[in-house]
Amino acid sequence: MLTLLISIICLYIASLLRSIVLLWQTSIKQLWISIIIQLVVIARGFVFWWAPNANGNFLEQGLLGQTLVLLVASLGIVGIYLAERSFIKNEAIQKELIESQIRFSRLINQSPLAIQIVSKDGLLVDANLAWETLWQVKKEDLIDHYNLFEDEQLVQKGFLKVVETAKRTKTAVYIPNSFYSSSIPGRDGTNDRWLKGYLYPLETDNIENFALITEDITDQIDAETAYKQSENRWLQLVENYPEAVLLSVDYIFVYCNPATVKIFGAQKKEEILGKPLFDFNNEGKSKVLMERLAMLERGESTPPVEHQMVGLDGVKRDLISFSIPVTYQGKDAIQTVIRDVTKQKLNQRKLNHHEKLAAVGQLAAGIAHDFNNALSVISLNSELLLRDIELNAKVHKRVDLIHQQTLRAASLTAQILDFSRQSVIHLESINLNRFFEKFIELLRSILSEEITINLLNYDSENQLVIEADKSRLQQLFMNLAINSRDAMPNGGNIKIELLIGDSDHDKDFQEFYWPNGYAEIRFSDSGVGIPDEIMEHLFEPFYTTKQRGKGTGLGLAQVYGIVSQHNGIVQVNTDKTSGTMVSICFPLSLDDEVSENNISYEVNDTGNQELVLIVEDHTDSGEVLSDILEKLNYKTIVANNGLQALDVVNSTSEPIALIISDIVMPKLNGIEFAKKMLDRNSLIPIILMTGHPLSNQLDQVDSSNIHAVLQKPLNINVLSTTIFSALQKT
Repeated sequence: MLTLLISIICLYIASLLRSIVLLWQTSIKQLWISIIIQLVVIARGFVFWWAPNANGNFLEQGLLGQTLVLLVASLGIVGIYLAERSFIKNEAIQKELIESQIRFSRLINQSPLAIQIVSKDGLLVDANLAWETLWQVKKEDLIDHYNLFEDEQLVQKGFLKVVETAKRTKTAVYIPNSFYSSSIPGRDGTNDRWLKGYLYPLETDNIENFALITEDITDQIDAETAYKQSENRWLQLVENYPEAVLLSVDYIFVYCNPATVKIFGAQKKEEILGKPLFDFNNEGKSKVLMERLAMLERGESTPPVEHQMVGLDGVKRDLISFSIPVTYQGKDAIQTVIRDVTKQKLNQRKLNHHEKLAAVGQLAAGIAHDFNNALSVISLNSELLLRDIELNAKVHKRVDLIHQQTLRAASLTAQILDFSRQSVIHLESINLNRFFEKFIELLRSILSEEITINLLNYDSENQLVIEADKSRLQQLFMNLAINSRDAMPNGGNIKIELLIGDSDHDKDFQEFYWPNGYAEIRFSDSGVGIPDEIMEHLFEPFYTTKQRGKGTGLGLAQVYGIVSQHNGIVQVNTDKTSGTMVSICFPLSLDDEVSENNISYEVNDTGNQELVLIVEDHTDSGEVLSDILEKLNYKTIVANNGLQALDVVNSTSEPIALIISDIVMPKLNGIEFAKKMLDRNSLIPIILMTGHPLSNQLDQVDSSNIHAVLQKPLNINVLSTTIFSALQKT
């Protein structure tokens, strides 16, 4: 038994050493209890061993008793071992718990989200650094003082319902975007924020605490607000932008402004939105289009390109467009800007047309003088021959044919000068109502009986007065009437409508300054209309669709020139089913007084031997004029230029009754000669002749001594009447 006792003592010593080592390694305070117990047991054991007489009871006990004591001692060692393991385990658990709490605390404090822990009653228990920074407070000042559930602003926003939901479901509850002006004590209220977050119950069984995790989304909301404001400004800009602006996502139009509707020939945006851009490209997925789309996909902008598009209304338009890659509602998109340049193209074509006319006009003006001089000689000589009663019928017919062809050639020259706006016009106040009243009578006598002519909005009392050259006006509408007749070979209707317009309120005429408004004459027929391929060449000189010998191609070109010379505009609308309407606008006269021009003189083919000075550098013209005047019973003197004519005026002893002078002459022309005569206070009337358009020079001349300006080739009856009229005034 003694040996067994010694063994147990050794075991306790070993256990003691183990406990001491554990205490040194773990610093678990509970291990001191086991160490003390083991020291007591070891001490008692040594007493049994070293001083058996001091306690002979153990040795005197029977075998059973000694066995029980040793067994208890042995079990004590086991109990101590188990207790120490329990101490170590509990200490590990506590340490892990502490470390977990530390990690949790670090996690909370390092989180960018504001986190506050509140009790089940809403009192603040803890909060992280982000929460303190967000609300500019110290949590120590608010713990157990600030009640989240009693925050008036949160209560108004229904926060208590969120709390009840979290209690009931024991799960996190989402709190949507909300603007919050904190009522936390100690805040200065200067950093009101937009927030969103979650309310978490921290226990799953008996909820004792809640965690409110909030994310500050103020910058995001501000950015979204700024984006929306920018988008609104963009919308306000493009909604009133005069050019088409479109946005497409995946090549589908998702936005267009009102200008797009007009340019695309639509009635409303819904006809465009939601449709592929390829639907509005006349060439479909052309190579050029696909190359431009590839540029956009690479993030490159496309350069402006000219193209044509047939709109939903069937109208072909000239366009210029370019595109840039943009972002629309978070998606890659294409912004396209389209400019309608149809009007500019039309104006460019008009400018080119004007340049062509100017070139032809310069050519015509350059040759008109010599050409009309030659025609004047032929015309006057043929008239003299026609007045000769001794000619037989066959010769008379031939001379008459020469005279008619001369007049036709003169008419062609006049047409060229008209459309090139080089001809001389004599303006007078004309009442259009009275003009068309007489003009329609003339048309009815010329056109076929199968063509009816109606004058609409006719009012003889209405002073629809314009400043115009009456003969040019007659030529203009006669050309239109002939074209309408040719467009109605089986008869039809011609309508002439007179209207008054106000250019200040008409977008088509804003480039014209017509302070008194304008008169519009709509000349329409029920013919076959004008094909599209001809419309572009309508006013071009020498362009005609008629058979050879049936037309010169100068009719409408002359119309255009006459209208332009009167500061007006001409527009043509045509349709195969309803015919053609030509709209001509002239500025209304500022003077309501109409020149009736009813003065007439009795034609007297024989003068009274008055002396007439003829100033003409063209020898043949001077000779034939002299012959005609002598037949009209006048005496004549011929000078070759203005300087020679001045010498004649100074040297002749017989008074000169009248001077007839050409305008274009070498040394001293007719206008300069007239000025010289006026400087001498001469009262001799002067009749000027011209085969060349010089209206701009005539405007610079004081016309007090100029009785008339005659256009070559001359006509004997007109010449005799003009001479008689001039002499009557002296």
